[in-house]
Amino acid sequence: MSRVQSIGLILLVLNLTGCGNSGPELGVVTGVVFENGSPISGAMIEFFPEEGITSTGITDEEGKYSLKYNDRVGAVVGRHSVQITPGMAAITNPDLESNQEAPPMKSPPKTIILPEKITVESGKNNIDLKLPGKK
Repeated sequence: MSRVQSIGLILLVLNLTGCGNSGPELGVVTGVVFENGSPISGAMIEFFPEEGITSTGITDEEGKYSLKYNDRVGAVVGRHSVQITPGMAAITNPDLESNQEAPPMKSPPKTIILPEKITVESGKNNIDLKLPGKK
């Protein structure tokens, strides 16, 4: 094998395997979602950055969430629009067997877009979210 072929093979292998975490800088984002002062479970949280891919999470029984960006933990550093869809656990329930149907919903979940943008910084971010009160 010639030297040029060896270098080409090395570059190909490095390109295919990657070199660590590639992609944008992320900040770890966790928090609690509240509605009328009480934490809510089963809500889908979506952070839409000004540039990049959306990060998502679902609240647990205590209203806590943690965002994921593809297969990495966190959200892109910068400003985000945030939307919350309560009641998504019934649709995305991982505990259901593949042949089970989700229980019927009374009405489709309503997505709420928060009016203020949220800034994610490098490192850890504890961002509690409050849904606007029902009228």
